[in-house]
Amino acid sequence: MTAKKELVLLLGWIPVSISGMGLLAGLFMLGVLPLLSGAVGLAPLISFCSYALPTIGVFLLPVFFFPQGKRALRLMKRPFHPAGWGMKHYLLAIAVAVGGFFLSGLLTELTESVAGALGWHAVDHVGSVVKEELQSGTNSFVALWIAMALLPAFAEELFFRVMMQPLFMRLYSGRAWLAILVTAVIFSILHFSWVGALGRVAIGSALGWLSYSSQGLRLPILYHLLNNTVALVQLSLEL
Repeated sequence: MTAKKELVLLLGWIPVSISGMGLLAGLFMLGVLPLLSGAVGLAPLISFCSYALPTIGVFLLPVFFFPQGKRALRLMKRPFHPAGWGMKHYLLAIAVAVGGFFLSGLLTELTESVAGALGWHAVDHVGSVVKEELQSGTNSFVALWIAMALLPAFAEELFFRVMMQPLFMRLYSGRAWLAILVTAVIFSILHFSWVGALGRVAIGSALGWLSYSSQGLRLPILYHLLNNTVALVQLSLEL
């Protein structure tokens, strides 16, 4: 299968899977949830699944039936230490990771400032959802960390950096920076929050570079997990 054809199928999978997960959620809300209204003990499990299952359905399932998914599974078996890497490579990786983190924060703050000056209501949808879940107390912090930090870091890196980004690299032969940027933009769009859009492009670009430079999966997963964990802790401290 050509890179262009597989990329079209992969991009097409996104709206199809999101629609499918939305349909399943609607059927559950209408047909199953009323029957469980008295089962208070199931509330944490239902809440956990409402965040975990869309991540699995949209980003993890394609790994098992798209051709590029086979490469993703092979990369999982590679050692953490990238071949040929020395101290200078790790220092550069740390610099890119730290730079991406701070640039993301600055761009988000800039977006909020500009929106405020224009009189627009600027609230990061992702942060708002996480705060509501933390305030509800339905799940423990550990359960939320698994559903909102660990699982997305693993599934999204498989989907974006190991499946999608290499396909763009094959399409944009010789222009790795363009493949990294385009993948980062799509990564940001799929978080459905215009306030944090530029910030997530910065984080996505750093993740893309880590995956490209290390030719592996573990460094970007670790960085993604650290970023999600820091964000979750910060939001919990704001309550």
